[in-house]
Amino acid sequence: MSLKRQLEGIPGETFNYIKNNFTAGEIAQMTADVAGIFDPTPVSDGAGALIGLARGDWLSVGTSLLGMVPYLGDAGKVGKWISRGGKYMPIINKLAKYSNIKRKIAVLSQTKALRATRKEMWENYQRYKRGERCAKCVEAARKMNLPAGGRWAGEPGNSKWFPDANSNLKPDMQKLINDKGGVPFVEGMPDYSNFAVSLPGGGKTMPFEMTRGSGDIRKSFTQYKDMLQQTGKYDEAAFARLTDTHTWHHTPEGMQLVPKGLHNPTQGGPPHVGSRSWLGWSEY
Repeated sequence: MSLKRQLEGIPGETFNYIKNNFTAGEIAQMTADVAGIFDPTPVSDGAGALIGLARGDWLSVGTSLLGMVPYLGDAGKVGKWISRGGKYMPIINKLAKYSNIKRKIAVLSQTKALRATRKEMWENYQRYKRGERCAKCVEAARKMNLPAGGRWAGEPGNSKWFPDANSNLKPDMQKLINDKGGVPFVEGMPDYSNFAVSLPGGGKTMPFEMTRGSGDIRKSFTQYKDMLQQTGKYDEAAFARLTDTHTWHHTPEGMQLVPKGLHNPTQGGPPHVGSRSWLGWSEY
């Protein structure tokens, strides 16, 4: 079943479950709990939904209850319901499923948009190199932060990059890059997949919905930590070891943890277009 169809079925399932398994008094208590579980922004809509349920006014509920779903990110806030277990758990599970599906759809849409952004920036950069000085050409050239040193296996910015022997990269990092056959660049952006470490939650890429301001590394770490805590896969010691030597690299597909020395140009890593440039691009 498609993500869209799964998403469409959850509101009705959730509301029917509440209707058939909770008394008006319990629903009223759920309403009282809302302020202690969810962030302030969606409380009025969420409380309104629960009050509508308590009154038996199912048609007025709509999807307002699901407006609270994005605020389920902090596992501690739903602890009150989780601790009750029993018939509350299916609600948590349905809302979590809804939130996860919405997130997958958002990330898929974002990936498509960021790939299109990368392509458009690259095409306008090529126009700039041919002598055109349109506004987008100049903007793309300003943002296209390609390495000035090192050598390219082919077209600069669209092939593999290798460091110079006299690069200020540490010897072990130079060896790592050479052993892995260089750093691939695609349309001006490095692909560090071969250098990324396996994440505690599984895989090498964490799907990440990027918004203006989300390029802040501390926020990225916090979001990932919160996500792992929800899955029960968070290991403080293991995470601390990783973040001591690695940092986040944002890609159209999500985030990867890569060696700091490779990612940081001040340590000899190849300069590259970052998430802030993506978000600042006029077409994003």
